[in-house]
Formats: sequence, C-alpha cells, structure tokens
Amino acid sequence: MVKSTQYISYFLNFILLIFIIAICGALFSLGDRIPDIEIPALLRIIMECVFYFIVLFLFYSDRRLDIDIWVRSLLLFLILRIFMSLANGIVFTVMSTDGVSFPEAFRSALYGNPIIHIIQFLATPFLAFPVVFGYAKAQSEKELEEFAEFEEEEALAVDYIPPGQIKEQTIPMRIWEQFFQTENAEEIQALLDGIKLSAYTKQLVMPKKEEPKQISDIGELLKDLLPPEEQEGAEVQMEELSEMEEVQTEEV
Repeated sequence: MVKSTQYISYFLNFILLIFIIAICGALFSLGDRIPDIEIPALLRIIMECVFYFIVLFLFYSDRRLDIDIWVRSLLLFLILRIFMSLANGIVFTVMSTDGVSFPEAFRSALYGNPIIHIIQFLATPFLAFPVVFGYAKAQSEKELEEFAEFEEEEALAVDYIPPGQIKEQTIPMRIWEQFFQTENAEEIQALLDGIKLSAYTKQLVMPKKEEPKQISDIGELLKDLLPPEEQEGAEVQMEELSEMEEVQTEEV
C-alpha cells in the first residue's frame, strides 16, 4: 500500500511537471502580448532562496534546522530547476518563430523571463517533496530499528548488575565487602538502607522474601471434604502443618 501511494505521487508529480512546462511554453509563445513584470533577476533569485528556506522550515523539517534534510533538499531543488529550464528551453526553441537559439531559450527559462522564473521556483518544492519525504521516512525507520535494538539490549542487561558497575558509585569498600559476603536478607536490607541507591537498583540487588504458603486455608478446605470419621486425624495433621508454617516464618 505504501509503495502504491509512492508511485501514485510520482505519477502525479510527472503530470504536474508536464503541465508546468506547457504553461511556460504558452507564456513564452505569447511574447510581448502579456504584460512584463519588471523584477530584477538578482531580486528574484533572493526571493527564490527565501521561499525555499521558508518551505524547508515549515514543511520539510517540522520547524527545526535539520542540516541533512536541508542540504539534500536544496540540491534536489537545484537539479529540478535546471531540469525544468532545460525542458522549457527545448520547448521554447521548437515553438519559437523568430529562430531563438537554445542557449537564449535556456537562459530565458532559467531566470530571464520573470513570470516563467516565478512559476518554476514556486512549483519546485512540490515536485521535490515525494523524493525528500521518502528519504526522510527511510531515515526515520532506520533510527527506529536502531533504537529498538538498543532497547532490546538494555532489557537483556537490566536483569543483572555486575558488581563492578555497582562499585563505581561512591560507597566505602568495607560496606561492599560486607554486602557481598552476607546471605541474610535482613542484614542486606539494613546495609541497603544506608547506601544511596535508587529504589530500582535496590529492587534488583535485594533478594526477595519467600512468602509462606497458606497451608491453613487449604487444610480447612480439605477437612471439610473429608468424611466425619477421618476429620479427627486430619485435624492432627493440620496442627503439625501449622507448627511447620510458624517455624518457616520465624526462619524467614
């Protein structure tokens, strides 16, 4: 679907280019029968550059200075302007009844005729937009792929914190030695309370406490399911399991 849309935009741009060349050829063939606009060539070139910069800032780079997009776009604008002037020069030479030479017709199409010059530089950004947009989209997709790979690497590395990286923080070595030598969860928690680490880092390095199993609730359910003659033996077993649960809780 994306490729089809891109090809359609290229085809429409080609139709627009043919239409512009036809309009410029018609204006050139009218000659002196149309009013001439007295604008110096230098002023028109300055107007063209200012127009290009405004279009690049507002529509091509999301109102920011993107050197890569701007340089490529300006080069493409220049190529399109020369190509349109060459095409118009050929058309002007063929349509001329006064025997106008090709260099003179090319100069008239490039910047000699004010009206034709203005029409060409106003149409140039619209003709170049699909090409520049396709390049910008390809660059964005490439950056997204690189960022996705970076996120995947970070996700794989976040589960393990090498001790060397933790020791890079300003913490006395004796605390770290005690930290890595102890296995008691309460002592480790006491050490972490005195160390300036983020909550996320503490969560990674702090061993999780094992939650005691809810044996009593399961036992009550099983006791209800037993026949009356076996309930007394089940109660004795439940008392033993409760004592084992208390011992496990004290050890934790």
